[in-house]
Amino acid sequence: MRRRKKVKFEVKNAFGIVVIIVVVIVFLLMLGSRGTNIRDRANEKSKLVSIDLVQDYPSTPREVVTLYSRITKCLYGEEYDDDEYKMLLERLRFLMDQELLDKNPYSEQYNNVKKDVAEYKAESKVILSYKVANSDAIQYQNLEGKDYAMVDVQYNMRSDEGEFKTKQQFVLRKDVDGSWRILYWLSMDSDDKQ
Repeated sequence: MRRRKKVKFEVKNAFGIVVIIVVVIVFLLMLGSRGTNIRDRANEKSKLVSIDLVQDYPSTPREVVTLYSRITKCLYGEEYDDDEYKMLLERLRFLMDQELLDKNPYSEQYNNVKKDVAEYKAESKVILSYKVANSDAIQYQNLEGKDYAMVDVQYNMRSDEGEFKTKQQFVLRKDVDGSWRILYWLSMDSDDKQ
């Protein structure tokens, strides 16, 4: 009888140890994947800051809007110092048509984006993901000898009030060098032109 109790006690101890080991392994895996996520986001910011758009400018309207969305997601969702903010904003502006830049001087846009980002953070609003329309869904037009493209994007967002989606249509114009630049964008949720 005594031997049976000893065996039961040893089995219970062994089972308890196995459970503890499993819990520790799961915890370490979760912690590791979270660290990877943080590293991935930091790597994304580093990649965006180091992009040389003079040498590696996106060749299609879809690629331009995808890069714009990547930078925007980083600006509105990541932590960065003032130098990184300036570099991200400069890259964002590099994607824009001269007509849009003329309407949004650097100093004005610098302050407006900073204010907008602060409002996002105050509302715990964040861009979770985005989906840029497939290449075959992009509309092209030629008006008065200039090429235009319309690219739709869906942004998946989260705020204190829950998750929601917003859609925007980007209108790009090909410049004299043959590069697609963002001329303006429209919210598909309302009639406001940005």
